[in-house]
Amino acid sequence: MSRKKFSWLAVLMVAIFVLAACGNKKEEKSSSDKVEMVDYTAKNGTISIPKNPKRVVITADSFAGYALQLGIKPVGLSSFALSNKYFGNRIDGIVDVGGEESPEKIMSLNPDLIISFAQSENLDKLEKIAPTIAILPKEMTFKEEMTEFGKIFNKEEEAAQWIAEWDKKVAKYKPQVQKVVGDQTVSLLGVYGKNAYVYGDNFSRGGEIIYGEFDLAMPKIVREETSKGKGYASFSVEKLPEFAGDYIFAESGDEKFSKTKQTGLWKTLPAVKNNRVFEIDETDAYFSDPVSLDQQLEEIVDVFTK
Repeated sequence: MSRKKFSWLAVLMVAIFVLAACGNKKEEKSSSDKVEMVDYTAKNGTISIPKNPKRVVITADSFAGYALQLGIKPVGLSSFALSNKYFGNRIDGIVDVGGEESPEKIMSLNPDLIISFAQSENLDKLEKIAPTIAILPKEMTFKEEMTEFGKIFNKEEEAAQWIAEWDKKVAKYKPQVQKVVGDQTVSLLGVYGKNAYVYGDNFSRGGEIIYGEFDLAMPKIVREETSKGKGYASFSVEKLPEFAGDYIFAESGDEKFSKTKQTGLWKTLPAVKNNRVFEIDETDAYFSDPVSLDQQLEEIVDVFTK
């Protein structure tokens, strides 16, 4: 064999070896990049989701805090979720996907998991982008929801730990609060001109803590009306004396409420006379996720014990 032929043969063999090696590396990389999937049963059926999702988009506003508390930083959140003051710098860098749940904007984030409300009109479109969990608000208690999100994000131990720490804090503060309030009643109100609302123990506004954890009493009519399935009730503002407790937590930020506070009816309420009315920001009132609740707990304890 001539030297020239031997040289070309050597080059060919080297090239084949390199290509084979590259092919093996590509195959190894493909194998290592394979995402492990698990089945999860949601409102839209049993779906296959990543066991450890990396790029999560949450359009179900009230559930964003569960992800954040479990160490999952979504790549996209709704505008309303991003308005939550309790999230602080935890949401730095998260993309605002708007308030209309735009499939185009969500697709641009290349999510591997989407969490949306079950009643979303865009559910079919979202399901074509990535595995989508459809969820309903207020169907479970916040502890049950925390446990559920522990399953979704493969963070069950972390979820259980948060619940255990929460229970310790409640056990510490509950006797202090009950000593102050005793058998007096507490109302959570939203007053808007001629219309007013009262909220129960699982409709945010601090109800989960005030009624659910501290076992403080509602006025009888509030208990009756909010236990009819909705978790809240509406009534005419003329009936405020019936629905107003010895302590009132009222949503602020509404111009009509500001006018109501100037009326004689409002000023006759015992809670007003005794300086036991505490205003809560209208936007913040909607959040009852673990991040928000942790801070609301401190605020509520301060209200009753300061």
